[in-house]
Amino acid sequence: MQLPCYWGGADCPDSAVPTGCNGNGDKQIFNADNNGEFFRAWQHLAYAGLVEGSFTGEEAGGGLYAVIGTNVPETSISGVKIVARYDGVVDGFDNPNSPINGNGFGIGANNPATANPFARGAFLTVAEAAAIDAKVDDGTVNFGKWLPNGNSCVTGTSPNSTFQLSQTGIICYFQYKLGI
Repeated sequence: MQLPCYWGGADCPDSAVPTGCNGNGDKQIFNADNNGEFFRAWQHLAYAGLVEGSFTGEEAGGGLYAVIGTNVPETSISGVKIVARYDGVVDGFDNPNSPINGNGFGIGANNPATANPFARGAFLTVAEAAAIDAKVDDGTVNFGKWLPNGNSCVTGTSPNSTFQLSQTGIICYFQYKLGI
C-alpha cells in the first residue's frame, strides 16, 4: 500500500525515483531501485512525530552511507546509530544464513571504517552484549529479537553459537529483528 505524500513534493526532490518518498511495496526495508528505504523510513517517522530529528531520507557522503543526524538518528550513546534495514535474500544480495532474515535495525557505532547502511561499528564489549541479550531477550546468541554480532563477539553457527566471553575490548554491535 502506498501512502499519500502528506509533506509535499519538496521533500522528495528526486523525480527519477519512481516511488518518490514511498517504498517500493515489497515489504523489505532495502535500497532496491535506489529509493533509499534505509533512510526514508527515518524521514517518515520524524515527519509523523514518532522520532525526534530531521532526516534527509537520502544517501549521504557520496554513497550508501548512514550519517548520524543527516539520514539516521543517534542513540543516547554518543556516536551510535540505528539503521532500519532488511537482511536476507534480496535482489542478488544473498545472505540466507542471516539471523534476521527479514526487516530489522542495525545498532552500531558510527565508525568510519564501517560507514555503511548496516551500522556494524562495534560499541560494546562481549560481556556487555551478553548481559543485554540476557536482560532484554533470551540470552542465546542468534535467537530471539536481539542479535549480537561483531568480529570475535560470538563464535559458532546457530544453534550452537556462543558469546566469546574471553575476548576483551569493544568488539560487538547489535541487530534487532522486527519479525515483519
